[in-house]
Amino acid sequence: MTHDPEFLGWANMFNSNKIRRDCGVPNDFRKDVVIEVLNEAGQLVLVYKLFGCWVSESQVLPELDTNANVVALKSIKLEIEGWEREFG
Repeated sequence: MTHDPEFLGWANMFNSNKIRRDCGVPNDFRKDVVIEVLNEAGQLVLVYKLFGCWVSESQVLPELDTNANVVALKSIKLEIEGWEREFG
C-alpha cells in the first residue's frame, strides 16, 4: 500500500497508452522503487531496492473513496533492471 498519489500516476501512464509498449520504455519513464516489508508490529524487517523499474501491468481497485488519502492497487507487475535486498 502507498500513500503516494504520484506513484499511481506513474503506474497509470502505462495503462493509458501514454507509452507505446511496442517502442520500448524510454529511460525517463523508469523509476527506482523501494519496497519496505513490515512485521505485524509495524517494524521494518526487510527492504528491497528496485532499479530502473517500469510497470508492465497494473489493476486499480474499482471503487475507491475519493476523500481517502491512499492509493490502492489490486495488483502491479514491475519490470526491473536490477535489485538489492537489505535488512531493516
